[in-house]
Amino acid sequence: MIAEITEQRKKEAETWRAKQLEAKRAISEAQEEIYKAEKQSALYEKLSGQETELALAKQKLEQLKKEKESLLHQWEQLTQERDQVLRGLDTKIHALEGKIATESQDATAKAKYEAIEAEIKSLELAIEAARNEIEALKDDKRNFEGKLKHLEEAEQKAALLSTRLKLFQGEMAEWEYLKYACGKDGIQALEIDAVAPAISSVANSLLFATYGPGFQVRLDTLDDKSRETLDIWVARPDGSECVLQDLSGGERVWVLKALRLARTIIAKEKSGRDLLTCFGDEEDGALRHGETSLNFIGLYREMMKVGGFNACFYISHKPECIDAADNRLVFTPGQGVILE
Repeated sequence: MIAEITEQRKKEAETWRAKQLEAKRAISEAQEEIYKAEKQSALYEKLSGQETELALAKQKLEQLKKEKESLLHQWEQLTQERDQVLRGLDTKIHALEGKIATESQDATAKAKYEAIEAEIKSLELAIEAARNEIEALKDDKRNFEGKLKHLEEAEQKAALLSTRLKLFQGEMAEWEYLKYACGKDGIQALEIDAVAPAISSVANSLLFATYGPGFQVRLDTLDDKSRETLDIWVARPDGSECVLQDLSGGERVWVLKALRLARTIIAKEKSGRDLLTCFGDEEDGALRHGETSLNFIGLYREMMKVGGFNACFYISHKPECIDAADNRLVFTPGQGVILE
């Protein structure tokens, strides 16, 4: 009877110990997963600009949390089973001690007593080993909770970085929109589309009044594929058309000047201010001396007439252009400025 009880206790202790080892292996595997998750979390912190990795880290953390809950549940079950086993062992030990007391007077009780005493010591050693394993499991649990806390802090930091990333991405999108809106394909293109016909009309009026019907200009703001562009086309006296870049140096000078003066007139009209004086830098250097240069100065006079300007200051080193002015400011070395 005692041998059967002892064998049964051994089997129960071995079963409980096997469950303990299985739980310990599960916790060890969880710790390895936590270590991998920590390495991934560190990598995700460095690569916080990548939202996909942050999402994976969050999923991994949620998985580890679930694994933690499962392991804690298993640990609690093992603890309950251990308590039940210990209570059962205590009960059986008390029963054995009672049997020893009743059979101590028997001649054969000594051998039975020694066997029972040895079994009790064996059970006590098993209980002590079980308690040590439980303490080790508790240490593993504390380590697991510490690492889990670290992962939770990493998750919070990753969430903060993700929020900041979204904020920066939103700001970048706004700045990109402003960049496009203020670029050549945005407001500038709309402005050019709106004033291009008016600029070309005024420029043609200035060219006709100064040089006659020889040259006319037009501005194209869309190409053949309806893409934004800005091409200046010039109609020559023979009826052919070419882009501005194909004109000779002198021809290009007065066509460009007519366009700039036309833009000045349109800008004055759109500003709503009564601007009465304009200024022109030296731009007649590429023109031949003679009538061509005088016609170039005629552009200023026609611009004053059309735009309602009272005065125009321009710079020139050509004698005929200087003589065409109503008044002259002459800058001479050693004499300063002379008004003529």
